[in-house]
Amino acid sequence: RPTHPPKDSLESRHGSTVNLCPRNLADHNVKIFVGVEGVHDMSFMKGISRVLIDAGENVADLDKLELDGKLVFIPLGGSNLTLWASRLSPFNRPEFHICDRDNRPPAYPKYQDHINTINNRNNCIALATNKRELENYVHHEAIVEAYAEQNIEINFTGPFDAFDDVPTLTAQAVHAVTGDKPWADLKAEQQRKKESGAKRQINNIAVSKMTVARLAETDPDNEIRSWLASISNMIAAVDS
Repeated sequence: RPTHPPKDSLESRHGSTVNLCPRNLADHNVKIFVGVEGVHDMSFMKGISRVLIDAGENVADLDKLELDGKLVFIPLGGSNLTLWASRLSPFNRPEFHICDRDNRPPAYPKYQDHINTINNRNNCIALATNKRELENYVHHEAIVEAYAEQNIEINFTGPFDAFDDVPTLTAQAVHAVTGDKPWADLKAEQQRKKESGAKRQINNIAVSKMTVARLAETDPDNEIRSWLASISNMIAAVDS
């Protein structure tokens, strides 16, 4: 009969379980919790750190930190933000939360209240992306190359806007060359499925096609490097 992890635990992608009961946390080597909105954002962060490392930059290797049990990703999800904010606070570990902005300025980020709550706690940092979401930091040419590997030829006329819905635009572009009916004729569920597939492709395959030069175009303010530096500094503070 299948078994399930304990209520207060997280099962990592390599099969081990990190117990989230404060009295047992000392049995593990967790240095930091990194909160993101979902599993695709986890893939993005690990993938983009690998791109920078392979380019010779000294940034946090998020994939290795996770495998070593030093970093635990928390997929917050929109409806789970308040839940995780309260559940993580007793563990006495630094937290670094990245939330999608979603809203174009001058409107506040969608999850500004959550950001304020986290930033009011000791050793915790929360912020919103300057752009709509993490997919907006992936270069359009990297997305085109990712699909070309699957013999799907799509094209974008230029860079994405900071608040374009990149997964939807990508799904529409793919559907235009592979579908048998107009996008508008698809049911909402079919559109969502295609958008989900685009998010998976962007955050896994297309991110691996990123380069330092491409990142300079999509992230001229070095937001991503600053996030990785904060994670490294917070881990170093635990070790000091």
